[in-house]
Amino acid sequence: MTEEKKEDKTITAPPLEEKEWDLELIDKTNAAAVDLEKANMKLQKQILIAKRLETESMLGGKSEAAVIPPKEETPKEYAEKVMANEKETK
Repeated sequence: MTEEKKEDKTITAPPLEEKEWDLELIDKTNAAAVDLEKANMKLQKQILIAKRLETESMLGGKSEAAVIPPKEETPKEYAEKVMANEKETK
């Protein structure tokens, strides 16, 4: 039996150096985060407004659930109305 050598596979980080591009990247990332927060706040306000409008519509009796579509006439019903002179023919 041969013994296998286990190699140390740890990764060592390079020494930290402050570079100008690192600081620029951090500044750009922070600016993007601020922009995302602003957009998120606007979206939250729009969601609240939409929910409020939907609630008012439902409470106001103007929701689509209350709309009853007109009943379509069958050919037999149409013929009966025409024969009874309740409907004008074209």
